[in-house]
Parts: sequence; C-alpha cells; structure tokens
Amino acid sequence: MGRPAGTATFEARERLLRAAEKLFAEKGFAATAVHEITNAAGVNRALLYYYFEDKHSLYAAVIDEGIAQFIRMLDGTLASPGSYVDRLAAFVRGYLDLTWSHPDMCRVMDRCHLDGHQEEFRLLEKFAAGMARLEGFFRDGVAAGEFRAVDPAIAARSFIGPMFMLTRWRMAEGERFSRETLAQEIAAQLLDGFRAK
Repeated sequence: MGRPAGTATFEARERLLRAAEKLFAEKGFAATAVHEITNAAGVNRALLYYYFEDKHSLYAAVIDEGIAQFIRMLDGTLASPGSYVDRLAAFVRGYLDLTWSHPDMCRVMDRCHLDGHQEEFRLLEKFAAGMARLEGFFRDGVAAGEFRAVDPAIAARSFIGPMFMLTRWRMAEGERFSRETLAQEIAAQLLDGFRAK
C-alpha cells in the first residue's frame, strides 16, 4: 500500500486518534471495536492498520499522546518565571487547563487504571519521567530554602495525588466550580503545606 499524501496523512491519523480517544473514554479499551473507531473517524479499516499495528497500539498511542501533553505542561509551568511557590501555582493552573480542554483524555487515563490495564500499557512507567521532574523541582525548592525539608519523592506524590483525584471528582460532579476558583483554592491549600515558615 502506498503512503497517503501530506496533509491528508496527518488529518486521517488525527481523526483516528480523536475518534479512538472519545470511544475509549466512553466505553473503555475492551468494549470498543475497531469498526466503531473507523466509522467515527470516517476512514476505512485499512487506513487504521496503515498507521497503527492494531487496536492495542492505537490505545497506546492515545495514552502516549496524553502523557506527552502532561509532561509538556509540567515542564512549561515548572520552568515559568517566579518563585518555586509561584511555579507550583502555575502548575495547578496548567493542570486544570489541560484537564478542562481534554476531558476525554482524562477519562481514557482513568479508565485505563480502573479497568486494570495500567500494567499492560505501562501507565505508571510512562508517568515516571514527569514524577522525576517534579521530585527534582521539590529537591531544588528545599535547597533554595523556599520549601521546608521534605522528602522530594513523597512531596511530589503528595502534590500530584490530589490533582489526579480532582480530575476524577470533576468527571463525576461536572463543572461545579470555575477553573480559576479551583486553581486559587487548591494552590493555597496544597502549597501552605510545603512552604518554609
């Protein structure tokens, strides 16, 4: 089979990813059929197999894309101007912006875990790079005297854990609070526990 040309190539692959993301979010990996994805994307089955080896590799691509978005947001916010506390507050805002703008991706990640596929798709291993960056950030913040003497590995998990739970809570309750209200409240509540006195 010849390679599809230029922009059409990118657009077809993107349509497949977006259709798969939506269906995997709604139904989970096991319950989503390949023909449902191709129908929703408006492409034939052969095109799916041109870009992806199978449904498993398509699911992995959706997850990898979501993790890449998370790590880009993490790197961008933790490298932003300001104090360590300011940058953690920027991370909270960035995380909320990411989850608000990609709700299906959040559901895919959540379902991957809840449906018992996290080991199969190496979810924790793929998030490890982001966790290592967050640990390093806490280590540097302690060294700079902005954070109290905390274990960076525990601090990173203590900080990120409520953020992940917030995503699950929002999926259940909907948009009860605005992004800005949540960003201000969560940053204030979480950061006061890390700030040096």
